[in-house]
Amino acid sequence: MKPYRSVLQNSFFNLLAAVGQRIGQTVIFILIARSLPLTQAGAFKLSITYASILFALSLWGLEQLLIRDVARDRETLRPYVNGFLMLRLVLSITLWLGFALALNFFPYNAESKRIILIMALTIIPDSISDIYKAVWIGLERVKTISIIVFVASLFRLSGGILLLQTAQPVETIGYLFVATSIAEMFVLGMFTHHALKLGPIKWTIDIPFWVKNLREATPLIIVSFILLIEYQFDDVILSFFWPEAEVGIYGTAVTIFTLLLLIVRSFQLAVFPVLSRAHKVSVNRLQSIYSQILVFLFLGAGVLTIVITLFSSKIITLIYGPGFEEAAKILNILVWAFFISALNVPHSRLLIVTNRQKIVATFAVFSMVGNLLLSFLLVPRLGGIGTAWARVAAMPLFTLPAFFYVQKHICRFNGNFLWQLPYFNKKQPLKE
Repeated sequence: MKPYRSVLQNSFFNLLAAVGQRIGQTVIFILIARSLPLTQAGAFKLSITYASILFALSLWGLEQLLIRDVARDRETLRPYVNGFLMLRLVLSITLWLGFALALNFFPYNAESKRIILIMALTIIPDSISDIYKAVWIGLERVKTISIIVFVASLFRLSGGILLLQTAQPVETIGYLFVATSIAEMFVLGMFTHHALKLGPIKWTIDIPFWVKNLREATPLIIVSFILLIEYQFDDVILSFFWPEAEVGIYGTAVTIFTLLLLIVRSFQLAVFPVLSRAHKVSVNRLQSIYSQILVFLFLGAGVLTIVITLFSSKIITLIYGPGFEEAAKILNILVWAFFISALNVPHSRLLIVTNRQKIVATFAVFSMVGNLLLSFLLVPRLGGIGTAWARVAAMPLFTLPAFFYVQKHICRFNGNFLWQLPYFNKKQPLKE
C-alpha cells in the first residue's frame, strides 16, 4: 500500500478508536448538561479532566518509544511489551494513590470529590491497554484494535444512558467507566498476545530496563505534562476562580473542541511510523513526506476551522439546546487552537523521530509558561472566554520555534511536489 493511502487508512481507524474512547464520556456529559444542574455537569467534566491528566502522566511517554522503535525493528516488540506492562501498572497505581491523598485539599464538595476519585481509577486499566494499542500502531495494523475499542465504547455509552434514564447518581456512571476499561484491557491483551504469538502475559520486574527507558522517555513525559497544562489544566484553573457551573459552560465548548483534537491525534499516530521509516531511508524521502503532510494538514484543518467558526452557534444549540450562547463564543476561539495543533503534528513527530525529545520539551515550556501567565491574568476577569484566549495566544510559542528548528536542522519544506499532483500534471503520479 502506498504511504499516503496507508496514512489515511490508519488515520481513519485511529480516529475510530479515539472517538470510541471519547464518545461515551462526551455523550454522557452532553446528556448531563441537558438534564441535570450545571454543578453536576461541572463535576463530571472535572472528573474527566483529572482522569486524563493522571492517565497521561502514567504513560510516561513509553508508548512513543515503542511506536518509534517497533516501526524500525520488529524484534524489539517482545522485550518492550514484557518490560513495559509491569512498569505501567506500578506507575498508574502510584499516581492514583498519591492523587487520592491530594484530593482532600482541593476546593470541591464531597460529591464532586467522590466522582473525581472514581473516574480516576480508569487510569490503571487504560495505561495497560495503551501498551497494546501502541504495538499495533507501530506495526501499522490498527483496524482490529480500533474496532475493539469502539465496541467497548458502545457498551460504555449504552450503559451510561440507561443509568441516567433510571435516575442513577453520577457516581454510578463512574463505576461503569471503570468496569468497561477493565474489560477492554483484557480483550486487547488477549488479542495481542494471541495474534502476535507473544505468549502469556509476563508481569516482570526489570529495574535496569525500566531505568533506561524511563530516562530516555523523561523529555516526553515533560512534554506530556506541559501539554496537559495547556489542554487539560484549563478546567482546573477555571474551577479555582469560578464555580462548577462556569466549568460546565466551558466544558460544553471544550467537548466539541476535544472531538476536533481527536482528528489531529489520529493523524499524528498514523504518520509517526511513516516518518520514522522515511528518516531511516533518506533525507529526500523524509522531505517529500513531511512536505505533503504539512500541506494536507494546513488545507484540511483550515477548511474545518472556518466551517466551525461560521456555524459555532448552530452547532452548540443543536447539541445542547438553547441557553449556551457563551459556549458558542468560547468555541469560536478554541477552534483556532485546533488549527494550530494540526500544524504542530509533523514538527513534533520529526523531533521525536530524530531523538530530539529535549528540544520538544524546551519549546513546550515556552508555550506552557505563556498559557499559565495569560490564564491567571484573564480567567479571574473573563471566566471561560479568558481561558480560551489564553490557550490560543500561547500556542505559537511552540509552533514557530518548532517550525524553524525543523527547517534548519532536520529537513526543509519543499512545495515542488504540488506540481506533480495529477491535477497539475496528469502525466506524473503522486510521488510515494
